[in-house]
Amino acid sequence: MEWYYADEFDQQHPISDGGLAGLVAAGTIRPGTLLWNGTLTNWVPAIQLRPELFGSSVAPPVLTADQRRDIAYGGPGYPAAVPPTDPMAITALVLGLISLFCFPLLGIGAVICGHIARKRARESPVPTSADGLALAGLICGYLSLVVLAFIIVVYGFVIIAAIAGSASL
Repeated sequence: MEWYYADEFDQQHPISDGGLAGLVAAGTIRPGTLLWNGTLTNWVPAIQLRPELFGSSVAPPVLTADQRRDIAYGGPGYPAAVPPTDPMAITALVLGLISLFCFPLLGIGAVICGHIARKRARESPVPTSADGLALAGLICGYLSLVVLAFIIVVYGFVIIAAIAGSASL
């Protein structure tokens, strides 16, 4: 009997009945690989059609995203892991502090990085300290931009007053 199996790219390949065992041994056909032949109406996992090919030791099912998160971040029975801090949040804070005390134009970078880091923190499946760092960077960045705007306005008035004063002489 001729069988067909679907690979991970959903390509269909023909194989003889005797060739199935060789592909199982090679790992090409796994328990979840879909098989079909002329007597079937739908594709069926290989473990349901030919359980004798897989022996008694069947691999466990693949972990879901929630299960992987529980394992990585202290799910039931596992020690809690510290989630990494987002480098974008650290960059926002550093740029914000530098812009506040040294070079106010860096506030633009602090604001951009802060908004990106806050979005990432909101989308993270586990709570992180990145949201607080990003918020501090945003605040410092916006403050430095306000200071920069104030400096520009003051210097503008000083330049206008100097021009007006020299014109009257």
